[in-house]
Amino acid sequence: MGKDIRSCARRLAGLLLDVGPERRGKALRELRTLDPLLRRRLLLSLERELVQALRRRAALLEHAGTIAPATVAGLEKSISQKMGCPVHFTVREEPSLVGGLRVTCWDRRWECSLRATLDRFVAGGAPSLANGPAAA
Repeated sequence: MGKDIRSCARRLAGLLLDVGPERRGKALRELRTLDPLLRRRLLLSLERELVQALRRRAALLEHAGTIAPATVAGLEKSISQKMGCPVHFTVREEPSLVGGLRVTCWDRRWECSLRATLDRFVAGGAPSLANGPAAA
């Protein structure tokens, strides 16, 4: 029974987030016809599913300097495809990145900044010129 409620809540959460207000209202009105105990369990599970779904859809785009709106739209589209659901960015300027950008979406992070490159370079040590140039 618990697995069925979670499955139903997951499908209902997807429906509520992806349809227009008329269909959303109709779906919620249908919940009134359920047994009160079942409705309570379903709504508690639905709340958890909605929180998780909204977290997956929220993303932070940090950038150094300026970023074109077309770039933001392209990144939203690309990350949405990777995550399997629509993703919407909160865009924030972050001068400490020095150059480039960083995208954080739920538990994943993509970093293409000069700061991250420099940090990796320092952590790995500077290449030694004593042995000649590094092989390409």
